Amino acid sequence: MPAVVYRISTILILLAALTLRGFGATKIDVDFYVKWSTLSTEEILAKGEAYFENKSDVDSATVCFAMAATRLKNDLKSRDKAEQYALALTRLGQLYLSTYFDYSKAYSNLQEAYDLTHKYNIQALMPSICNNLASLYMQRFIQTRDQHSLADGIALMRESFDTAVATDNYDMASISLTNLITNVLFYGKLSEIEAEIKTFKSLPAQDSLPYKTAMRMCDAAEWYAAGELERALDYFTEHYREIDPSPQNRRERLMLNNQRIRLLDDLGRRSECLSLLHENETIAIAGDYRDILIHTYRDLAQLHDEAGNTDLAHQFLLKYYQQRDSLVINRELGNIYEMKFRYDLGKASDQVAELNRKQREQQVMGIMALCVIGFVGAMMWIKIRDNRKLRANNHFLYQKNLEMLAQEAAQRQLIEQYQAQPAMADAEADREKYKGSNLTIEEKDDIAMRIKQALETSPEVFEFDYSLQTLSDKVRVPYRSVSQVINETYGKSFSNVLTEVRVKEACRRLQAEGHEKYTIEALAESVGFKSRTNFASNFKSITGLTPSQYIKMMQK
Repeated sequence: MPAVVYRISTILILLAALTLRGFGATKIDVDFYVKWSTLSTEEILAKGEAYFENKSDVDSATVCFAMAATRLKNDLKSRDKAEQYALALTRLGQLYLSTYFDYSKAYSNLQEAYDLTHKYNIQALMPSICNNLASLYMQRFIQTRDQHSLADGIALMRESFDTAVATDNYDMASISLTNLITNVLFYGKLSEIEAEIKTFKSLPAQDSLPYKTAMRMCDAAEWYAAGELERALDYFTEHYREIDPSPQNRRERLMLNNQRIRLLDDLGRRSECLSLLHENETIAIAGDYRDILIHTYRDLAQLHDEAGNTDLAHQFLLKYYQQRDSLVINRELGNIYEMKFRYDLGKASDQVAELNRKQREQQVMGIMALCVIGFVGAMMWIKIRDNRKLRANNHFLYQKNLEMLAQEAAQRQLIEQYQAQPAMADAEADREKYKGSNLTIEEKDDIAMRIKQALETSPEVFEFDYSLQTLSDKVRVPYRSVSQVINETYGKSFSNVLTEVRVKEACRRLQAEGHEKYTIEALAESVGFKSRTNFASNFKSITGLTPSQYIKMMQK
């Protein structure tokens, strides 16, 4: 994504974050956040995690994760990118759920993260996602007493526990089991999680608060199931006193107090229930846990009304309505299944759009494939046509070579016949010419071999001033002996033999790759002819074609 788009996305996300708590609630340095647009996605996620873990600035954490999610949404090219996107969605869901209490956005982010982790099998994030989704369903159950919400919430808590155990995330397994016990203990469903309790007790012991709390919950649940309410209450009370009353343990203390309140209510000790509810009010206000304040005010109003404290009951009932209206919690939680329907509908629309996109891609690929096939077919046809022309040209050259060979054979035959005739004058002339030669047949054969090798391998043959004397020096044989052997072996003069060698080399060069670089003049000079006219005349006398005709035939 271009940098300018990142900057625009950053500013838009920032404005959205500002509206979450009110424009006057938090001061945010806009220039600082705009600078974040130059950071990599990994760096932005790291900053968001730091803010999220330290709880130092939830608005900044929200901006970071929203920026990362915006970048990654359409860039899921690998499992690592999908995991980063799922993490950003999970953190956004948690922030919207427990900080801004925007349940619609919490659900959409968490559900998308849930689908993504299952699609890419990202087990490390599954426990947290399932646990937070379960919180939404349990909130709805508390408000509406809808049994479907309870069942869905418990199923998600189970999945959270199972995936935490599978990934050796013992703290998350402890939290998931604590939530399970908390939500099934007082609804007569403890028997449904006996397998989870047994599995948890078989895990390695941990020296962490979540693990100790979960173990206490297991013991207390067993006493509660056995009807030993006082012993169960003692377990919760003892564990509550052991917890450090620091800010990070506030939710843990609230959860334990809620268990104690339920047990005290079953035991009929209403005054102690009121005392713990007021303590919960103080803790929830300190931690800004507005979702817990709603339930606390509702329970305080009910207990004060039952105790005859009408004024106090009305005061807490008013606080309950004010807190509820500020969060619009009932409307959103009541519509959680509508949210799910809208999410599923949007997902189906996305799938249809993806299917249409793939169909368009397939159509484009099909057209491209046809074009490629057509192009390859055309190239094959052109190649076949050129090969036919080449075969025809080669056949023509072959025929010309045959004619040249036939001519050479005829010449040799004529020479042999001429030599066999009793041409006494010529024979006498030859004998007179080489009368002083004492060369034996063996010496002539050796000299002939040297001459042949020199003419075929020496580049000096193609120099302008190459002469019989040059050849004589090359083979280290007297001038007269070289002339004699050439005349007797080739039946031709030295100049005729040299011309044939040079013309054959010109033909070879014209048949080789890169012959286009030669002009006729350059070719003539490269093989030893001083003029184009002399070269053309000798070339045609030997090949039957002019150099231009020969070149055109080779190009076809």
